[in-house]
Amino acid sequence: MLQKIDLLSLIPADELFPLVEELLRDGRDVVISARGNSMYPLIRSDKDTVKLTAANYNDVKKGAITLVRRDSGAYVIHRVCKITPVLFYMVGDHQQEIEGPLRPDQLIAMVTEVHRGKHTIRRGSLLWVVFARIWLFLRPIRRQVLAMLIALRSLVKRFMYRR
Repeated sequence: MLQKIDLLSLIPADELFPLVEELLRDGRDVVISARGNSMYPLIRSDKDTVKLTAANYNDVKKGAITLVRRDSGAYVIHRVCKITPVLFYMVGDHQQEIEGPLRPDQLIAMVTEVHRGKHTIRRGSLLWVVFARIWLFLRPIRRQVLAMLIALRSLVKRFMYRR
C-alpha cells in the first residue's frame, strides 16, 4: 500500500506551488492537502484533499473552484462567483468578500475532486452543483447560516450521546 505524504506540511507553499504548476503544465493532475479555512464547509483544512487539473479559461464557469496566483505571488483556491469573457471574480466558501477582478493568466487549475475520507465529491456531480448554487446565493448571510448549522450539529450530537 502506498503511503500518503503531505507535501504541504513538509515544503512551504511558495516552494511547492511552482512545482505543482509545472506538473499541471505537463498534463498531470495533482492532489494536495487542503490548508486554511477559506473554503469551509466544502473543503476542510488538514482533513480533505483536492485534485487539481490544468484549467482552460474557456472551461471555467460560475461555481467552479479554481487555483489562482495572485499578483502578490500567493496561491489561493476559491470559488468563481462571476465570470466575463476577460475577467473573473472569486470568493471563499467561508468568506463574504469578493476578490477580483482576476485575469485569465492568473488561473492555474480547477479543483475537479474533493476527497473526504473514503468519499469523493466530483466537479459536476449533483452535490457539487447544488452546493455551489446555494452557497453562492447565501453569500451575504453565510456566517449566520454556518453558525446555525454548527449549533444544530452540536445539539444533534448531544442528543445522540444521551441514548
